[in-house]
Amino acid sequence: MTNSERFKISFLLSCTLFTATIIPSPIAASTSTQLAQASSINAKSLVSHLNRVGIQFFGTHWCPACKQQKILFGLEAARLPYVECDKPKERPDDLTACRAANIRSIPTWLHPNGRRLEGLQSLETLSRWSGMTNSQ
Repeated sequence: MTNSERFKISFLLSCTLFTATIIPSPIAASTSTQLAQASSINAKSLVSHLNRVGIQFFGTHWCPACKQQKILFGLEAARLPYVECDKPKERPDDLTACRAANIRSIPTWLHPNGRRLEGLQSLETLSRWSGMTNSQ
């Protein structure tokens, strides 16, 4: 078994374990959208802050929790500091970054100071964790 295959199996297991209790459905997606709309955190300001601070969002294109995380950001999801951990041919630098960051669970948020958050996070949690102030 190659390192790439072991890496993918590790991600599959961690995503499967994490999403065992969070099974996406049209209702869950609708709820996520409603939560994002009801959030007191401005997604545009938060994404700008995450990029300015240097925080990275690690995930995979097939991970349900990663998709849910993006839904919370609405249209601003396209500007997230996203690192794709499972497209080695299309994004080899991202795969290298995932390995260097020792990503074992997805989604994972990584602060430049080494702190990390694993799993689906609310905008409020990301705001507090990243040190965003009300004036930002």
